[in-house]
Amino acid sequence: MLLLSFLLPQSAYAKEGSRREAAKEKVQDRMEERKEERDNRREDSCERLKERLASKETNFDNSHKFHIRQYQRIKEKIAKVIRDANSAGKNTTQLTANLETLNEKIEKFDADRTALINALKVVQMRACAEDKEDFKEKLEEAQALHKTVLADVKDIKSYYQNTIRPSLKALKD
Repeated sequence: MLLLSFLLPQSAYAKEGSRREAAKEKVQDRMEERKEERDNRREDSCERLKERLASKETNFDNSHKFHIRQYQRIKEKIAKVIRDANSAGKNTTQLTANLETLNEKIEKFDADRTALINALKVVQMRACAEDKEDFKEKLEEAQALHKTVLADVKDIKSYYQNTIRPSLKALKD
């Protein structure tokens, strides 16, 4: 009987040890599930970010094409006015100089826009990188370039309204 009394407590301890092992396994499994869920959410978030960046790039490209078409029409219109004025014997040096300045501003706009698109591509490549600070830095650079492009558009518009239009009106009179 004494022998049986020693066996009973050991089996109780064995049962408790197996329960602990089962609980540890359960906790470990749950931790792995949560890690997989976190990774899946991170991947989904990363894909959505890449899609948004691609969409922005497409929007900027469409906007750029629109602006370039507008600027091309303006340049053609000014060139036609210069040809007509020259054939009529009018002085067009001021308007010709304005057209050259406008061309320079358009070229700057085009270069800044190309830099913006390249910066967006870099941001898109680094969207899922482990180094979030690098991503944030590249994103801020792209945002600064976007502000530059918008300033270029405003500059061209202002130059046309405040310089070229008065020159065209003066030439008509």
